[in-house]
Amino acid sequence: MLNELRKINDIILKKDGLSEKMQKKQLLIKEILKDDNCFMNMNVNTSLNILNDLCIPKEEIKETYNKLINFSNYE
Repeated sequence: MLNELRKINDIILKKDGLSEKMQKKQLLIKEILKDDNCFMNMNVNTSLNILNDLCIPKEEIKETYNKLINFSNYE
């Protein structure tokens, strides 16, 4: 799941016409996603905002977040 988010982030960063503000935000997200436990180490609102910034559909954000923080994924 985290690798998919990293790929999405890379795709967004390669888009032509990306505003400077969005590029900075996506570069910050890229740094955050380098940590395999990043979603375990940040608060819920920040996590949900990152998923939103990665263009995860609103109806899938909570489910995606739950998958990312599921402890069985880290064993």
